[in-house]
Formats: sequence, structure tokens, C-alpha cells
Amino acid sequence: MFIIFGTRYLDHKVEEGTRKLGYCSTCKETVNLVEYEGKKYFSLFFIPLIPIGENKRFLRCEGCNTDYQLVHDFPPLGEGSEEQKKIKVSCPSCRGELYTEEFEKEIDITCKKCGHNFVIRKKTRK
Repeated sequence: MFIIFGTRYLDHKVEEGTRKLGYCSTCKETVNLVEYEGKKYFSLFFIPLIPIGENKRFLRCEGCNTDYQLVHDFPPLGEGSEEQKKIKVSCPSCRGELYTEEFEKEIDITCKKCGHNFVIRKKTRK
């Protein structure tokens, strides 16, 4: 008889979590990022049984499902603060983190770390 065991990672969307616009380096555009929470489990016969470790929270791109580290000092949308209007973007050249103000259609950004100039466009629904 064979016993099949291992680990499995399960995650779910946090209903009251952070939702924000951000630059996805995979999609190469500004997208909605949604907060998720996940945990690793010990599994037996592919059934998750015992939680291992701590819950991890992260942001996931709604377009391509790429996961990004959650920045805890970034306030969730809906609180009306001035800080909330800042959008976190990543430089496509050096992956440095930048914060920019809310914008209408597109914005021209220069990375302070490497000097790379790039344009961020909001995704429009057709």
C-alpha cells in the first residue's frame, strides 16, 4: 500500500481586504490588485489536513494572477485619506518601488533609482 503525503498551499480572497490600482510587471499595465490570504497545509492523499506556519497576505493581479508582496503601510481603498491616493508602481527596468499620485488615463514616470523613463496607462474596459 502506498501513502501519498506532502504539502499544499491554499489561498482565498480577503473580502474586506486591500484593493488598489498598481502596475503589474507581467501584464505591463496598470491593473486592479486584490488582497489574498494563504496558508501551507500538510496533506495526505492530496487532502489538506494540518496547517503549517503562519497566514501570508499578498496582492494578486486580477488580470494574470501574479502575486505581489503586500505593503502594510499602504492604506486600503475607501478610507478617504490623502495617502490613499498614492499608487505603488514597480520600475520595469530595476523593479524599484515608486509611489505616484492618482491619474486619469496615463502618466509619464521616471524611476528615481535607475533613471528609466516609462509610461503607465490605466486599463480601459471595452
